[in-house]
Amino acid sequence: MGSQNETNFKISYHLTAQDAQSGVQKIAVPQNYTNTQNPQEIFIRIESLTSNCFVANESFFVQVDERPDIALTAEFEYVCAEMNTNQAANNEQAIFDLTTKNEEISPAFEDENIEVRYYTSEANLEAGSSIENPSEFQNTENPQLIFAEVVNTANQCTSLTSVEFELHVHPLPLVDLSNMDGKSICVDPITNEVIDPLNLPVLDTGLDSSRYAFTWFLNGELLPQETNPSIVTIVEGLYEVEVTDVGFSLNTACYASSQALLIESSAPVFEIKPLGQAFEDNQQIEVFNIQGSGDFEFSVDGSDWIALNNQTNLVFEAPGFGEIQVVGRDRNGCGEFIQQLSLIDYPKFFTPNNDGFNDIWNINGLEGQNSKIYIFDRYGKLLKQIKPNNYGWDGTYNGKPMPSNDYWFKVEYNDPRTGVRKTFKSNFTLKR
Repeated sequence: MGSQNETNFKISYHLTAQDAQSGVQKIAVPQNYTNTQNPQEIFIRIESLTSNCFVANESFFVQVDERPDIALTAEFEYVCAEMNTNQAANNEQAIFDLTTKNEEISPAFEDENIEVRYYTSEANLEAGSSIENPSEFQNTENPQLIFAEVVNTANQCTSLTSVEFELHVHPLPLVDLSNMDGKSICVDPITNEVIDPLNLPVLDTGLDSSRYAFTWFLNGELLPQETNPSIVTIVEGLYEVEVTDVGFSLNTACYASSQALLIESSAPVFEIKPLGQAFEDNQQIEVFNIQGSGDFEFSVDGSDWIALNNQTNLVFEAPGFGEIQVVGRDRNGCGEFIQQLSLIDYPKFFTPNNDGFNDIWNINGLEGQNSKIYIFDRYGKLLKQIKPNNYGWDGTYNGKPMPSNDYWFKVEYNDPRTGVRKTFKSNFTLKR
């Protein structure tokens, strides 16, 4: 009525144009009118309260659309929990495709205008806030109650009622073999045969065989004889177990899997040799021709362990002279191998004062050889002849202590690298 004051007019509704013109047969309670036809035309009369003028040339139609049908009940939905490396954190969650229940909930779902909408609460249903992607819905509770209604998208009519059903997530078996990943099967470095059959690595799920079924694989191939919760590994490779919960039945069984890579490992077999000449300062030892399969490390006379790290040999500074022990071991615990050699050198001084330290002078590294050592004073006088296997020189001549001074020696020996007989001369110091 534009800018006119509505209180100056009265409006009435009629079932025919003639009644509207005549102002008779008014619809008594237009706020609660029940139609008698579908569709039904309603005629409007607007009459001035001051002048009795009226208009009755407007009408509108009311039409009642049928609500879509909905099933009275919907079955609950069970799925297996998501497979994840951290199963414990996700054993209450899964992805549900709610659209698989469309036909169950809507008898007329084949109609292209019919849509099933899903809600996570009754409040969301009343507010019309439906789940955005019902084909990939992840539950937030277990079990979780879901509400659904049917909507005719052509006219936005909804089903007279809604239905509700529960989502249930069945937990996966908790199986984890990762603590065994990289464990070693100890073998002989030469024959590659298992060296300790009674202590082979065991892959153990720790699960109850009355509740779960076990399927084992090695490098992707089924191990048909292995159906127990644990197995003993005898060859290297990638082991995998699939654990199925046989205490719960679904169309698809709930199962989880885990893997562990077992490797063959051995102690190293190797050779050692001195680098350089006998009696040289700062002698070195080479470890070479290293055989075996493993993660190796080496130590010389108790020094810090040095890893091989894909090298073919290692060179160590000699910690001293005489008998030197080189130990190689597998870092995975599959044993060690020891080699020894003698580095020939002599003390540059000695202190024969009977304090238990450096009281005797001799050449180290010649043990087991038919070597001869001659000791002279500075004038070339022979004071003593000794052998490497003997006691050595105590700093006396004819039972009398010799004074502090430099003394000379000559040694005849076999070169340990070549076997050639050699002679070496030098001097050392006696201190008192």
